[in-house]
Amino acid sequence: LSSQRNSSSLGDRFYKFKRGKKNNKVQGMYSRIILRFSICLSICSIVVHGCSKKSAAIEASRYETAAEVTETPTTFGQRKVHYETTTMLDLLLEGKYEDANETTEDDPWRKPKKKTATYVGLINQGATCYLNSALQMLFFIKSLTKSVFQVPLISDDQEKKKDDLGLAFQRIFYKLQFDKDAVSTKEFTKALGWGPSDILVQNDAVEFLIIFIERLYVIMKNAKVEWDTYKLFNSKLESYIKCLNVNCKNIREETRSIININVKGKENMYESFMDYLQPEQLVGDNCYFVEEYGCIPAEKGIRFKSFPPVLFLQLMRFTYDLDLGRSVKLGSRLEYPVELNLTQFLHSEEKVNTNDTAYVLQSVLVYMGNGSAGHYIVYSNPACDGQWLRFDDSSVRQATLQEATEDNYGKGNGTTSSIWDESTLAYMLVYIQKSGMGEMLKEITLDDIPAALQKRMEAEKVKPAIF
Repeated sequence: LSSQRNSSSLGDRFYKFKRGKKNNKVQGMYSRIILRFSICLSICSIVVHGCSKKSAAIEASRYETAAEVTETPTTFGQRKVHYETTTMLDLLLEGKYEDANETTEDDPWRKPKKKTATYVGLINQGATCYLNSALQMLFFIKSLTKSVFQVPLISDDQEKKKDDLGLAFQRIFYKLQFDKDAVSTKEFTKALGWGPSDILVQNDAVEFLIIFIERLYVIMKNAKVEWDTYKLFNSKLESYIKCLNVNCKNIREETRSIININVKGKENMYESFMDYLQPEQLVGDNCYFVEEYGCIPAEKGIRFKSFPPVLFLQLMRFTYDLDLGRSVKLGSRLEYPVELNLTQFLHSEEKVNTNDTAYVLQSVLVYMGNGSAGHYIVYSNPACDGQWLRFDDSSVRQATLQEATEDNYGKGNGTTSSIWDESTLAYMLVYIQKSGMGEMLKEITLDDIPAALQKRMEAEKVKPAIF
């Protein structure tokens, strides 16, 4: 200790100063530091005050005021939209201060002025953009949300013993429906059993969507809620192996909640579906062994038997690079339509109802970054009426069709190996079946929520927030 105290470090000087030893040199040094810091604060305060006055004057001439918009609100599906008062500083920080913000009716593809719908976002706890994106996409499927609300509440004693994930889903969906500010996910991650370190680890949004679907199925099954999440999301397929030279085949039925679509070398979604159903030839060393005939040539493939009300399509944007020793992102361009018809891909002996194979694009999960780390956002038109919104964690604004589609097709056929890549690419698409769209997307009202759950949610509003 004596040797450390005799050192000439700044920490030692501060120690001696606090112990009451008179050192005029040290006292003078700290006085000068404090004086300079005070001067800097004063200058910053003057600059900020002047900039705020100037930006307010410029903003008044370039943007509508909140009072003007309140007089003539527009409608957004069944929800009202209002203009958000935006300062130049906000626009500069978000990188949106440009003339393209001023759109016209005859040029709908340009970025609109910043608007915020009564839909709200989810707060990012650190690296939970994947979690927020998955929850938002599930919430937009209103029939699922209504079914989650029907799960009976557990007692307070049971909740103390074990965090209830069913209640956590109900709480998140209730707040997304009725709150006016961005919603916290801290209670939801607590119900998942996560600690402070877990929220700082980035995961795959599609993987978490699959996990949520499976957990919701278990929750509703245990609660005996009359809703089968597997029927809502699962496509029925037929996996087959057909021998080429002899009368022999093997058929197995299976279901898949997410269809994986190749993007490399494909121009559009229809080419990707053709590639998905392309049979594999089992010949040579890869021939098919049958006990009766031995090793014989055959073909292996899959066929669609039926498509679900909600179709999840994952675009295979990542591949493993052996030279780099890590995952890389594929920037291949793949066009996806707003309206998708899958009649030609359905293998059925019965007459096909074309209404069950016609779909409308509801949501686009977008990924920006490289194969190791990045950021997720969601473009969605919740009512499938062409009114698009951009959900970036707690930020929600109106978007254009071009932003949701063309801007995320991809720009080439190569891979992205850079440490950080700011290009945005569609990673998953959510299509809603036309035949059941009206009932599936019907807006939620208080009549759809049990009185006990309403009482519980309103009572929680007066409790202190979790920090």
